Amino acid sequence: MKKAYRFETHFHTKESSPCGCVPAAESVRKYYESGYDGIVITDHFSAGVLGSEGGTSWQTAMDRFLKGYWAAKNEGEKLGLTILLGAEFRFPGNYNDFLVYGLSEDFLRGWEWLYEASLQSFFPIADKLGFAVVQAHPFRAECYRGNPAYLHGIEVFYGNPRHNSKNMLAKEWAQKYGLLESAGSDFHKMEDLAGASVLLGKRPRTSLEFAHLLRERAYRLETRRKL
Repeated sequence: MKKAYRFETHFHTKESSPCGCVPAAESVRKYYESGYDGIVITDHFSAGVLGSEGGTSWQTAMDRFLKGYWAAKNEGEKLGLTILLGAEFRFPGNYNDFLVYGLSEDFLRGWEWLYEASLQSFFPIADKLGFAVVQAHPFRAECYRGNPAYLHGIEVFYGNPRHNSKNMLAKEWAQKYGLLESAGSDFHKMEDLAGASVLLGKRPRTSLEFAHLLRERAYRLETRRKL
C-alpha cells in the first residue's frame, strides 16, 4: 500500500503566538509520537501580535514571528519530521483569519507590513507566487466569509475542541464556490493534539511544494475528532 504522509496544517507555537501554550520542541515531539510526518507552523501574523509600521522594525517583527518556526524546525530535524513555514494572516478591520501556505523566510523579510494591507490586495501576489490562501474557521461567531474570488480554499474541518466552528456549513460553502477543502487542529494546547490533518501522496520538501499539492488537490482529509 502506498504511504500517505500525514501533515498538520494549523499549528501555533508558544514562542511566537501569544495564545500558544506549548513550547515548539515539546509539541513537535508529541506530533512525532502521534504518527505525523510533518507540520506546517502557522503562527499568528497580524498587527495585533507583531506590531504596526512605525511602532517596531519589520525585521524585529519577523525575528519574533519566526522564533517558533525555527524552534520547531530544529526539533523536527532531529526526529525526521518535516517542518514547513506558514502563517495565519489577519488583515485590519475584522477577525477573519487566513492560513497561507508556500511562504519562505526570504519572502516574509522582503515584503514589509503585508498584514496591514487587505485580502484583496494580497491575494494576487499569493496566487502568482503559487501560495495557497485558505480561510480558517469561517463560521466561527466572530468571523464572516471572505470573498471566494480571493481564496483558494476553506478550512472545512476545524479540529479545535474549544470552539463551535460549524464545520458542515464550512464544507457546504466550500463546495458551493468550488474551493479546495482543508482540515487542521488549530493546535494551541495538548488537548488539541492531532485533531485533523491532510494526507498527501508525496512528502513535500518545502512550503511551496505543500501549497502546490493543496492547489492540485492531491490529498485527502483525515479527521480524528468529531465536532
